[in-house]
Amino acid sequence: MKRDAADARGNNDIDIEVVERQTEKGVWSVEVIDHTDGGAIYLTKFHGACSRARATQYAEWLRT
Repeated sequence: MKRDAADARGNNDIDIEVVERQTEKGVWSVEVIDHTDGGAIYLTKFHGACSRARATQYAEWLRT
């Protein structure tokens, strides 16, 4: 998977990363690991035009 290092921020409770799917070229996802909920993992995929930009924008919204 290609990780967007500029978007791989997080804190001690939640990690949020923007990742290009290795098996789906051009598909970007936002992966969230919630350490306060037993390490629950949430994944949202973005397809189509501007998918990387939309995933990045969504990740930034989650961080606020």
